[in-house]
Amino acid sequence: VSQQGLLFRSDDAWKQGDALLSSEVVFVASRSVRGMSDVVVPRNFRLLEELEKFEKGHGDMSVSAGLVDPEDIFLTNWNAAIMGTAGTPFEGRLYSLLLECGPRYPNIPPNVKFTTQITMSCVGSDGTVDMKKLCPNWKYSNDVEHVLNTLRMEMNKFENKRLRQPNEGATYD
Repeated sequence: VSQQGLLFRSDDAWKQGDALLSSEVVFVASRSVRGMSDVVVPRNFRLLEELEKFEKGHGDMSVSAGLVDPEDIFLTNWNAAIMGTAGTPFEGRLYSLLLECGPRYPNIPPNVKFTTQITMSCVGSDGTVDMKKLCPNWKYSNDVEHVLNTLRMEMNKFENKRLRQPNEGATYD
C-alpha cells in the first residue's frame, strides 16, 4: 500500500504501487502513519537519523558513535566507544569498536568488532562480536545504539564479570 509517496509493508512484501521492492534498499521504522504500521524508509535516511542522534548527544552518554570517514556517503563504516560499567572488571575503561552497516542494514545487524581487547562470552579472540549471540532476535527497529547498549549490558552478566580482562589499553592487531 502506498500513501503520499510512502512505502508500506503488506503481507511480507514491500510494495510501491504494483512493484515489489527489495528489502535490501528499505527498512521498517517503528512508526504509524494514519493508522498504518511499518513505514518503510530508505536505509541512508535511517542511518542519517542515527548519526544525528549521536552527534547531538541524545540518549545514553556511556556509548557513542560516528562515521569513520565523514565523506562516506553510504554511511557504512562507524567508530564507536563504550564506557565500562561500574562494579565490573570493565569499570573505568573505554572500549573502542568498529561497526560496518552493510547494504542490508537494518534488515540484518551490523558487523561489529572491538579494537580494544576485551574478554566477553559474545566476543571472539580477534574482537569480533557474535551478533547471533548478542542480538539473537534482531529486528528492524534495532539500531547502532541498541547494539552498543546491549554490549554494555553484557558486561554486567555474571559470566562476563568473572572473566579475566586483558591489560588496559591493549588492542587487537
